[in-house]
Amino acid sequence: MDTLQLSPRPELAPLHHPWSHCITVGRAYELLRADLREHLLRLKQEFGYRFIRFHASFHDDVAVVHELPDGEIVYRWTQLDHIYDFLVEAGFDPIVEINPMPKALASGEESFFWYNMNISPPRSMTEWERFLQAYIEHTVERYGIATVRNWRFEVWNEPNLRKSFWAGTQEEYFELYASCARVIKGMHPDLRIGGPAGAGKDWNPDFIRYCQQHAVPFDFISFHVYPVGEADEALPPGMNIIDYLKDAKQRIHELAGEDMEVLITEWNSQTQDANKQTKWVGNESINRLIAGSLVCHMLYQSDDSSDAMGWWVASDVFEEGGPQVEVYGNRHQHYGMLSIDGVPKASYHAFSFMNRLRGERYLIEFPEGCPETRHGLVTDECSATRALFWNTFFPFQQEAEAWSFSFKMPVPASHQDRKEIRVAIAQVKQGQGSAFEAWQAMGAPANLSRIEQRALAAASEPQFDVRMQPVQDGSVELRLQLEVNEFVFVELGGDPAGNLAELSTEQTFLNDSLQLS
Repeated sequence: MDTLQLSPRPELAPLHHPWSHCITVGRAYELLRADLREHLLRLKQEFGYRFIRFHASFHDDVAVVHELPDGEIVYRWTQLDHIYDFLVEAGFDPIVEINPMPKALASGEESFFWYNMNISPPRSMTEWERFLQAYIEHTVERYGIATVRNWRFEVWNEPNLRKSFWAGTQEEYFELYASCARVIKGMHPDLRIGGPAGAGKDWNPDFIRYCQQHAVPFDFISFHVYPVGEADEALPPGMNIIDYLKDAKQRIHELAGEDMEVLITEWNSQTQDANKQTKWVGNESINRLIAGSLVCHMLYQSDDSSDAMGWWVASDVFEEGGPQVEVYGNRHQHYGMLSIDGVPKASYHAFSFMNRLRGERYLIEFPEGCPETRHGLVTDECSATRALFWNTFFPFQQEAEAWSFSFKMPVPASHQDRKEIRVAIAQVKQGQGSAFEAWQAMGAPANLSRIEQRALAAASEPQFDVRMQPVQDGSVELRLQLEVNEFVFVELGGDPAGNLAELSTEQTFLNDSLQLS
């Protein structure tokens, strides 16, 4: 059993939690669905996200741009208004992907995804700029400049993936970006626009240099990253994405200045298979226990690598591969932290636990040779001491083994005089906090009965243990064991025992008012 040593007092700064600043969904049209809205409101309440990002605000299913029989171009904002109205009222600031190209304005018919988002450049820059100007005018008129100046306008999505998300060249993308910046900044200089929203960091230097050389404004750099290049023998397992992010931020700040905002507008926990291949459809690592464990590892290691990190995506109400009709399965992308039924996955619990790690952190000394992916945090927030530990192993790259460890967890300052304290432990395991494995044990049904839905909801709850434990020399000794990819959250504190009956005058009045006669 490993023995971990904690510093006598908190020495490290609080976490930044950039992941809590942004969440994503698949595309604008999906935001008309009641179930997705319900999922988003739940996550907003839990995590307090500020930004939300999604594809295809200008897709023809949103029906913004129309070409009449005589060739006249007209705009209809009704469906887009329904989408943005919900987001603004819920307290979100959209990161508006300026895409795809409405067919009435498109230079070609190239498209992507089952819903056929047009990926071609505009046929006429004049027509495009006229539309974009009308869009900004309408948006500011409806929501007010004080609201819209908090949004971000991100030009396109992954234009470096030629023939997937962008049919043009890099130069044509830069011209499109310059056009968007010219229109938006020309109308309201304080609106914030950026890009290149690349798949990876490769286009970032070229984008920055282009903007600097052509005096084109940009307010942020955005790009996407997934742990799909981890099979790099030059780095310890699990550190590829971490080093990638740190290098990207450093390079951006070298070229664009230390104040440049860095947004990771897509990321998640997809891993490679034994052949070092990444499955973008049916990748079970998003559903499994490992997803939560990887979230713990990546959030900790990349806490200072960006200003926001948007998990792709909030919910399995997600239609890149077609309407989602199975709770798990392998026919579509199940990228969400909630299933189509709103059942939390292991990733959800990892975010939830990490969100509770507030306040300064204790320095922890781990045994020599401990893998980078086996780690933990302990934080102090006056009335509560909290800890999160994880035992992450990348498949096919590390020899998986359980982790037994002990440590003395400091009692919060407000409980120092107590002889015992309440200890709450929540551990996420296969089938306990990670319902995917319970679904597999059911026989992996494509269709669920009501009782099976309830069974999966129950299996999505972690294993809980809440008990009183003696305090010795200002700390509580804990012994824990984590199997491969399990993670555990521990909390000391809360209301001291015996104080629950000591109600204030206001509380007593409220209780009396609510008594049933």
